[in-house]
Amino acid sequence: MCSPSLVMAGLGAAASGLGSVMQMQSANAAAEAQARVHERQAKLERASASFEAKRFGRRYQRTLGQQLAALGDRGIDPSFAAPLIESDAEEADLDLGAIRFGGLVKSSNELGKADVARAGKSSGLAMGLAFLTPVIKAGAKFTSVGNPFATAGATGAPTNLLA
Repeated sequence: MCSPSLVMAGLGAAASGLGSVMQMQSANAAAEAQARVHERQAKLERASASFEAKRFGRRYQRTLGQQLAALGDRGIDPSFAAPLIESDAEEADLDLGAIRFGGLVKSSNELGKADVARAGKSSGLAMGLAFLTPVIKAGAKFTSVGNPFATAGATGAPTNLLA
């Protein structure tokens, strides 16, 4: 018959092991939730950059229209200002590219953060080890395995050589 202390130690180890597994599952769920937040943020960054690029393009078109109207009001031929208009258009294209690129970089950074969050998740093997470790430690306390100071006495029960 098992001693009550051995039974209690076994129950305590099992409870500790289950607690470890539950803690790992909770941490994994949190990591997955964090990864989904980063993926959502990546989509928002792309959408924001697209929206900002459209707004910038419309502002540029409006400004260009106002400049051409001002030239016409002054009686200046718009073809006279063609080099300036072309230069402004090139700058606008560069600005649009920078806005889109910035959105892609931010989106990529968020996707990288999602990957890092998922990489921190524990595997099934780690969960199994988390459960077994307290059980093994508790068992080692009551056997000579893992306890170099315990020897079997005349009754077969462990005795402590340091006592």
